[in-house]
Amino acid sequence: MPHQASMDNSGATDIESLLRTVELVTLPAVTLRIFQIIRDPQCSIEQLSQVVRTDPPLCVRVLRVVNSAQYGLPRQVNSLERAIALLGLSGLKRILIAANLTGLCPEGQITNTVYAQHIWQHSNAVACASRILAQRLGHETSNAYVAGLIHDLGIMLEMQVRREALASTIERVERDHVDFMAAEHQALGFNHTDLGRALCEQWDLPDDLVAVTAFHHDPMAAPVEHRPLAGIVHISDVLAARNGIGYSGTVGSHDLDPVALEYLNLDEEAVAEVEAELRNNLEHRG
Repeated sequence: MPHQASMDNSGATDIESLLRTVELVTLPAVTLRIFQIIRDPQCSIEQLSQVVRTDPPLCVRVLRVVNSAQYGLPRQVNSLERAIALLGLSGLKRILIAANLTGLCPEGQITNTVYAQHIWQHSNAVACASRILAQRLGHETSNAYVAGLIHDLGIMLEMQVRREALASTIERVERDHVDFMAAEHQALGFNHTDLGRALCEQWDLPDDLVAVTAFHHDPMAAPVEHRPLAGIVHISDVLAARNGIGYSGTVGSHDLDPVALEYLNLDEEAVAEVEAELRNNLEHRG
């Protein structure tokens, strides 16, 4: 399993410099305003609902999530204020990220063989597998889906602001068969887990999502309370790579962390069933 490369001071400085501009590039005004309101400890549901109402598709998404089977409410919720209260601030943040993530993944060619859509395909597959695995383990499925979707958030940002360095990293990994994060660190001074974690922290996302972006390659290094979700995404990451879905050069070894498997009480048979369900779901999606 690849180890997380340590980030030197220059790498940390580079990330800080990137993050001063990337938020304005990647998130729409409504999302930025909601994040700003949420950061205020005195914020009210009324303030949030007023801003959410300015984005009709976001209103629909919020109400759809609250009225889904996951919440199991006895009657339909039609009030936006009530929906936001049920979601909580963390739940609202997750919806915002899921709604806006496609905008973080620009189109176009990265190398002769890898396109931006391949990164997005991989993230979608990891999200799908994470949801399947979470359901099997009795964890919250929507949270696992969002965690899988954003696990390579750092790669998506590198495509925007350090595309040449990302391209050289991908080419070197393909040519020399070196570890992706080691090559990435040499090219950038940091890696995608460093960058993803820093952006999640800047956006004040829930701690479990921060942990997933930071530790999906080494889930047992995550804080204890976040190891289950980090483990779910780690396994899903490997399953997507094993099945050749999108670009999976970031994954390195296709071997699952045996400690993570034991931690989640999973055996190879259970993993194979999840893998089969993942393939079936993606085939039906077309």
